[in-house]
Amino acid sequence: MENEDSFLCPECGGEEPYIVTEVSTVYDPDDPVSAVLEWISCKQCHAEIPAHIAERWNNITIEQAQKEWRDTYREPSQTERFDEAAEMFYDKFGFTPFFNGMSHHDMLLNSFIDRVNKAVEMNDPDIDISEYFPDGQNL
Repeated sequence: MENEDSFLCPECGGEEPYIVTEVSTVYDPDDPVSAVLEWISCKQCHAEIPAHIAERWNNITIEQAQKEWRDTYREPSQTERFDEAAEMFYDKFGFTPFFNGMSHHDMLLNSFIDRVNKAVEMNDPDIDISEYFPDGQNL
């Protein structure tokens, strides 16, 4: 069922899976997430990707996998807010506010997004956001 190329993260392009999680759910025809029984965490960005997308089952293309990920499974409001905050941070300081050890979920937290926005607003790329980075290393 899986594509010969195996894992490819539709979020960041990472090629290495980190954790595979199998779940039991109650199927709800109105909720596509309820049909996903296997999730794979990307080692690079820590996004939780449905296995059928990350492994491109039934020979779907990378473009099809990315589209399904963005249209169906990615959390749009948080992702859009984070993307906007990261873009403004990059435009102002020339680097992105990503750190090793930070999960994709943590990056999407409102408080983190608010701090990134505050760093831009205060013109302070060194604003304290260390509580979000367990190893404290800037990529």
